[in-house]
Amino acid sequence: MAELNIDACRTALLSMDLQNSIVSIYTKDKPEFLPRVATVLNAARMNSLRMMHVQVGFRAGLPEVDARNQLFGAIKNSPQMAANLPGSCRRNSP
Repeated sequence: MAELNIDACRTALLSMDLQNSIVSIYTKDKPEFLPRVATVLNAARMNSLRMMHVQVGFRAGLPEVDARNQLFGAIKNSPQMAANLPGSCRRNSP
């Protein structure tokens, strides 16, 4: 494994979309994915790196999604799919 020279004061680890509804789609035949993610996250913690975790979620009606967005726009335009979108926030946020 290559050694990385990282300035911990100027570096952050960004982990995105690691909720089950997303990961399960892309890792069906890749059992090594989650252990590799865990290794990276643990190394970042041990080296005191800043960490940011981002999770995809939408309010009812998906007001955050522009209809021109190719991926989420199709979901927004399909009421039956939006109602069953795994991992979505179902809170009644303003």
